[in-house]
Amino acid sequence: MARGTIHIRGKGVATADERPSKAAKETKEAAFKRIGTRRVNEAKEKIRLISNLAGPSYVYTDKQVSKLFAELQRALDAAKEEFEKTAKPEERFSL
Repeated sequence: MARGTIHIRGKGVATADERPSKAAKETKEAAFKRIGTRRVNEAKEKIRLISNLAGPSYVYTDKQVSKLFAELQRALDAAKEEFEKTAKPEERFSL
């Protein structure tokens, strides 16, 4: 392996810039950016692979396609809801 690179569990080789050194403390925001960027790019790649199912090698119905995209949308909505839950303080009730 080349000097200055890190092998990440079967994910290929990352440069030392992509991961903080053990001696350096990474801020929570920096960790969010680093991990979020990686996870979104991985999700986009998986979605691209799903789009390959539209090719001539597969046969599918409109109902199957609708079900596939509805499930993906449910997963996205649930993830977004988690961010909205933590971002908004609960509103107080009053009459």
